[in-house]
Amino acid sequence: YQNHVTGQMIVDAIGYFPERTAIIWRDQSLTYTQMGELIGKLISLFKSYGLKRGDGIAQLSSNRPETICVIFAANIMGLRYTPLHPLGSVADHLFILKDSQVSIVIVESQLYGERGEIFLNDVPQLKELLTYGKQSIGTDILSQLQFLTAAPLVVEAQAHDIGWIAYTGGTTGLPKGVVISHRSLSTNIMMTLSGWELPERPIFLAVTPVSHASGAIAPPVLVKGGTFVLAEGFTPEMFLNHVQKHKINSSFLVPT
Repeated sequence: YQNHVTGQMIVDAIGYFPERTAIIWRDQSLTYTQMGELIGKLISLFKSYGLKRGDGIAQLSSNRPETICVIFAANIMGLRYTPLHPLGSVADHLFILKDSQVSIVIVESQLYGERGEIFLNDVPQLKELLTYGKQSIGTDILSQLQFLTAAPLVVEAQAHDIGWIAYTGGTTGLPKGVVISHRSLSTNIMMTLSGWELPERPIFLAVTPVSHASGAIAPPVLVKGGTFVLAEGFTPEMFLNHVQKHKINSSFLVPT
């Protein structure tokens, strides 16, 4: 892969499998072409706020298509992405946002609207609060997307740039930021493709947060032309219903 970065792998996959189903969520589905369109609109949105290669963004959201596509937009633009775990405390999230020096944070308003307001009030370097859904403060991404023109998917990330700052759980103190380059992210994808027993065409069910390990499995699934099915939480009945409905052939679960 030219420049050896995740963003290029995703752009290539969109070109290789345009009509295949890339993402399924609730009763919605996106083809690879539609996923590329959403990524392009998010890139246009981020550029309208002045975000450029090397800048940092963070996200606190449940599993939804926009959550995944924000990550891919960051991969393509060369942004530093920091996920906020849905089960993290307010104190940990505030520390992470300040420590990672992100410019913009995205939250899902229905679930984390109050926390988004705390972020905007308590994190000095934050320039914008973006939201999935309307709330009293911040800008609703979902209402803006329909008016945006998708930017071309031109990869600006460089292999040596910081692509991800993942924070540890903080069980022995404050969370610690693990700095991961775009080269390391793409190498992890290739190691997954070569070492895991993914089906030839994966239909993967993500029931754990994509802010955590499930999110790392999305790129290998899509590079193989597979389908990434998003669920919000886990119950045995829901899991089995998804397996039957979507013919799931791979997943990632927490052991009992």
